[in-house]
Amino acid sequence: DGVQRAVIFSQYPQYSCATTGSSLNAIADFYKNRQLPNIKFSLIERWATNRLLAQVFAERIREKLELFDRRIRDQVLIMFTAHSLPLKPLVPGGPAISGSGSGYGNGGARGVKNLRQRF
Repeated sequence: DGVQRAVIFSQYPQYSCATTGSSLNAIADFYKNRQLPNIKFSLIERWATNRLLAQVFAERIREKLELFDRRIRDQVLIMFTAHSLPLKPLVPGGPAISGSGSGYGNGGARGVKNLRQRF
């Protein structure tokens, strides 16, 4: 079909060799084992802290907050959830505990902080 360029866009909110890395390896294996045209790939592997994406998320949250009665709008709880990965198996020879003391990667936390700064 003439594809010359393609973008690989990881949907994981954090980068880790256990999630993003394994997906990238699967894509590489798929293309390596087939007779496919030479395609130039671009990769978006880390996006959770992208300021423009956080701006769009903030706009969508504001739109939904407008649906609440003005009298209770300031009381609406916005909950952010994410999974994390322990640092010890992800950082060979690295610390078991992150700077936050949690022992888990903080890519998702940085993304939430980036979003909260817009309120």
